[in-house]
Amino acid sequence: MKTSEKKQCVSQKYISDLMSMREAKHRPNTQGVNHALLHHLIGFYGDTPRLADITEEFCIEFAKFLMARVSMGSVRTYLQKMHAILEYAVAARLIAANPMPSIRTLMPGCKRAKRVYLTQNEVARLSATPCGHEETKRAFLFACQTGLRLSDIETLVWEDIVDIEGKPTIVKVQVKTGREVSVPLNAVALSLLGERRRAGKVFGLRSRSVIAADLQRWAQEAGVGKHLTFHVSRHTFATLSISAGVDIYVVSRLCGHTTVRTTEIYAHIIDKTLQHGVELLGNAMMGSSTDGGGKVRASFRDRLRRSLLPLFRSFLSCFP
Repeated sequence: MKTSEKKQCVSQKYISDLMSMREAKHRPNTQGVNHALLHHLIGFYGDTPRLADITEEFCIEFAKFLMARVSMGSVRTYLQKMHAILEYAVAARLIAANPMPSIRTLMPGCKRAKRVYLTQNEVARLSATPCGHEETKRAFLFACQTGLRLSDIETLVWEDIVDIEGKPTIVKVQVKTGREVSVPLNAVALSLLGERRRAGKVFGLRSRSVIAADLQRWAQEAGVGKHLTFHVSRHTFATLSISAGVDIYVVSRLCGHTTVRTTEIYAHIIDKTLQHGVELLGNAMMGSSTDGGGKVRASFRDRLRRSLLPLFRSFLSCFP
């Protein structure tokens, strides 16, 4: 068969075929979302669309179709699933590129949900706090060190951990994208693994509803005032890695992002954090403006003294 004939044959694959190829790895509720998506695609197109039918214009009109019929939250969910299916087709070399525009483009009036991530201090507080099920805690903290999604943590087996040049490394095909990711394990991640075994699942996690409840209670008991979901661990890994100076392209590869544009979102988060830090400094300096007697306000002076004194002592300790 000629190359052109092969491409034509591949492009005739139905979107439902791709769903079936991926469903074996999906949980029942994810399969339910896929079936609902297929129902809406058929309602929009009049039949099950083929890969060749899905163009940028198709995606734009389908988004409009959805927005006129279901809630904005459901629209986003369906478009995310459709994007994942098309990315799977790219990874499987069924299509050269994903024709679907970004969800922000397809839903111009819908703001992106704020990405929640943990600071190093918050991760340390969680690490020092007991969790309802210790396996939930171990898996979450491990994900903070590796960036793995919950679906990949759930399916991680000991055979996925191999030694590459003497360094234990996870080499695994991601459930969501179908792309292979390689993540070298640092000392913290290795300590969370414990003794390595030859086979079987690495984490014996309970149902997702139990995991969600564990995380909420754990965050409260640790004094972390954020809505803690398992995916926060992935955001934490990416954000703290970039904050530590890891190249954005390296972080993109470690996370298994299909495009570096996804990783750039975390760089923007850091930019806003830095901007907020500068604003805090400005507010503090404004608070230190002179009063009627020309004296610097005591509160600012005391804060400055407390912050500089340890540094000064550390500096002096360098000399005999």
